[in-house]
Amino acid sequence: MPAVLEAGAPIIQFSWGMPDEQLVSAVRKSGARLGIQVTSAGSARDALDVGADYLVCQGTEAGGHVQAHRPLLEALAEVGAEAHQTPVVAAGGIGDGQGIRKGLLAGAAGAVLGTRFVATQESSARADYKAALTQAKAADTAFTVCFEGGWPNVRHRVLRNVAFEQWEAAGCLPVGKRPGEGEVVGARGARKIMRYSMFPPIAEVTGALEDLCLYAGQSVESIRDIPHRVSLSSACGPNAWLHNPVDCDG
Repeated sequence: MPAVLEAGAPIIQFSWGMPDEQLVSAVRKSGARLGIQVTSAGSARDALDVGADYLVCQGTEAGGHVQAHRPLLEALAEVGAEAHQTPVVAAGGIGDGQGIRKGLLAGAAGAVLGTRFVATQESSARADYKAALTQAKAADTAFTVCFEGGWPNVRHRVLRNVAFEQWEAAGCLPVGKRPGEGEVVGARGARKIMRYSMFPPIAEVTGALEDLCLYAGQSVESIRDIPHRVSLSSACGPNAWLHNPVDCDG
């Protein structure tokens, strides 16, 4: 984080736990804004207690690593009631203007988009992964512990593929009893990627999509192209969150 602050990052955002006093102090000294991802009234209170300038409320519709345990709108109502005057940004299943509007109408001050920016020209995701996102629907995603290799007991939202369906058909067995466990299904340079690994198919990763972890939120329903990221975020700019209620560059 020191290098990021020295480079002049205007916003530092934390997830998966609360930053300690030393981290918060470093953010404050740099003049950056402090954001913390939360999922409930309890975690919202904890974030406010350490001095968050804004909260990111995540719902289970989100893609990738998901700490949420309820749908976004349900969590947003609870977090918003706790936040009072502190801005709350909605995250999870938002991929277009309509999704942003729903979040704003539900009381959010802005929105974070994730999967939408994976399916862009500038993204480091592999081309076939991006194409799969544009062809998928929300029902093609699963909220699961299937791909927990490297991050035990954490749920992710991913696209259903052969690896997932074989695990599901076998009864969603735990680690140590999964079909094909221990097989090498890809590589990133000299690093082997094992079946059920949480590592996604970025550009330098080899291996079939059907064997890898394909992070995707329910917002895939609205993603049908692979545009330039700048075309989606140019209206916002690097400091847009400070002036605009919609964080277009989530």
